[in-house]
Amino acid sequence: MASITSNPSSRSISNTLLTLLFILISALSLYGMRLSPVTHVMADIFRDMWSTPDFHWPTNGVLARKVYTGIPLVDYFLKVLGTAFLPGSAGWERKLWLLHVEFLVSFGAVVGVLNVEAGRRGNQGRWIAYTSLWSLLYQNGGAVVLPIYYILHARATSSSPSSFHPSSQLLPTPLASTLNTALLLGYWIPTFFLLYPIQDPDVKQLVIAVWQFSPMYVNLIWWIESQLTESTTTTTTSSSAKGKGGRSDLPSLRVLYATIITICTATHLGVISSILTTTSPGVSFSSVYLLHYRSVFTPYESLHYIFQVDFWGIFLATGIWCLVGVRDLRNLGITDVGYVSATVGLGVVSVLAGPGAAVAGFWWWREEKLAGIPIAGGDGKGK
Repeated sequence: MASITSNPSSRSISNTLLTLLFILISALSLYGMRLSPVTHVMADIFRDMWSTPDFHWPTNGVLARKVYTGIPLVDYFLKVLGTAFLPGSAGWERKLWLLHVEFLVSFGAVVGVLNVEAGRRGNQGRWIAYTSLWSLLYQNGGAVVLPIYYILHARATSSSPSSFHPSSQLLPTPLASTLNTALLLGYWIPTFFLLYPIQDPDVKQLVIAVWQFSPMYVNLIWWIESQLTESTTTTTTSSSAKGKGGRSDLPSLRVLYATIITICTATHLGVISSILTTTSPGVSFSSVYLLHYRSVFTPYESLHYIFQVDFWGIFLATGIWCLVGVRDLRNLGITDVGYVSATVGLGVVSVLAGPGAAVAGFWWWREEKLAGIPIAGGDGKGK
C-alpha cells in the first residue's frame, strides 16, 4: 500500500514555474478577449447598445434587452453577457452555435471538479472552496480567472503532504452522494435550455440571463440536498459499502465522473457528426475550433474569436492543472506516469471524446490513485 512522501524543494520550484505559466495564459486570454483588435467590433456594438435607447443587432435587427431585474449593476452584467451569448446560443451562425455546444457542455466537467475540490475536508476554509464567488468571476472570462484558481489550488494542496491524506481528500457522504444530482439540475439542464433553439429572441435573452448563474444553482441545490440527506446518511454510513482505502465517498464520485464523461462524450460526438454532415457554408473543424486572424471581422466572427480564446484558454489551463495532479502523485510516490504520457493521453481523449471527458477521466484516475493511501483505522474519517 502506498505511503505519503514528499519533496518540498521540487514542489516549490515547480509551483513558481506553474504560477508564471498560469499567469501567462491568463494575460494572453485577457488580451485576446478584451484588448486585441479583434474585439473592437464587439466593443463598438456594446458602446452603441449602451448609448442607444433601443439597440437592434446590426445583422438581423433583433432588439437587445436592457432590463432584467431593475437593479442597475446586475442588469449591466446581464445585458453585456446577454449580448455576447445571444448570437451563438440562438444559432444565428452555425459554427458559433457548435462551438457553444462543445464549450459549454464541456465546461460542466470543470464545474463538477471544482465543486469536488471545494467539498473536500482538507480544503475547507481555503479560497478554493468558495466556488460561488469564483463563478461570478469566471462567467466574465473563464480563461482569465481560472488560471488564478489553479495557482491557488496548486499552492494550497501541495503545501503539505497531509493535504493528500484520504482524511483530507474525503468528501462527507451527504456532499458526495448529492453532487451529481445538483450538477444535473443546476448546470446540465439550464445549459440544455440555453442551447435549445428558442425562436423568441426576448425569451432567449431571459434564458441566457438565467443561465449565467447556473454554477451558483449547483451550489444551492447541492447544499439543500446535502442538508436533507445528512440525517439519513449519518445513521447508514457505517453499514454502507465503502470504496478503496475505506473512503465512503468513492462510489458516489465514480458515478459523478462517469456521468460527466458520458454527457461530454455524447455531446462531443454529436458536434463532430454535425460538422461532418452539415450543409451550412463555412462550417468545418478548422472554422469551429481554430483561431483565424484576419484584417476585417464581422460581429459574428469577432464573437467567435473571443469564445475560441476563452475555450482554448480554459482547457489549456485545465490540462496543465491536470499535469499538476500528475506531479503531486509522482511526488507522493504513488505513480510513475510521465508528463509526456499524461499530456498525450489528455490530448487523445480530448480529440476523441472532448475536453470535458478528458478532465473528468483524469480526475477519476487521480481519485483512485489517492484512495490507495490507507486511512488510519480504515473508517474514512478525519481526525
